[in-house]
Amino acid sequence: MKLPNLSLLVKFQGDGFNCSNCGRMRPSTKYLLRNQDEVLSRFCLCDECQDKGYDVRFTPRSEVNDRRWSDDHERQERLLRKRRVTLSRKMETGVAEQVGGRRQPGSGNTSHAKGDVRKMDHWRLEHKFTDSLSGYRLLVADLAAVVSHANLVGEWPGLIVAFRKLKRDFVVIPYELFLWVVEILDADPTINRRSTAAKRQPTTSEGEPSGSD
Repeated sequence: MKLPNLSLLVKFQGDGFNCSNCGRMRPSTKYLLRNQDEVLSRFCLCDECQDKGYDVRFTPRSEVNDRRWSDDHERQERLLRKRRVTLSRKMETGVAEQVGGRRQPGSGNTSHAKGDVRKMDHWRLEHKFTDSLSGYRLLVADLAAVVSHANLVGEWPGLIVAFRKLKRDFVVIPYELFLWVVEILDADPTINRRSTAAKRQPTTSEGEPSGSD
């Protein structure tokens, strides 16, 4: 009897994928179970469902059917990635317009134009978004990158997290910058929460970013 040669690929995918267990769109991890070149099972799990446990069931498929299923799945993933890239670029453009800056070419993936949004000599911003209603996974690597890129040119770093379905955005900034903002607000009695909130215009709306999509 020939024993199966099983392997399991585990890869964190981030947002934009439906959990195979609960069906919700959340930050998820992809699992790919193989027997040599044969794909036995492919599924995504959010953090909550991973904590609860998930029963993996599979039946071996023929090579032809497996290849057809794999091609369809890869095609769907490519379309989803393309949609998210387009959406991300439009949201970045909206942020750039609000801060009086510009969106970086290629969303900052070039060596000479790091960061998603830049206001020359002032801000170097990274923009992230999620459709999750419960939270966002903040990585130290993302914070380190935006701080490093900003420090190289003497600009302030900021990481914007947009909760698209909640229509709320937040900015993560270094603590020393936060203290400076507190000092400025305390020094000017004309600035209060009510007046600043009235000026705020959300960058996201239900389903699509306002003024961008």
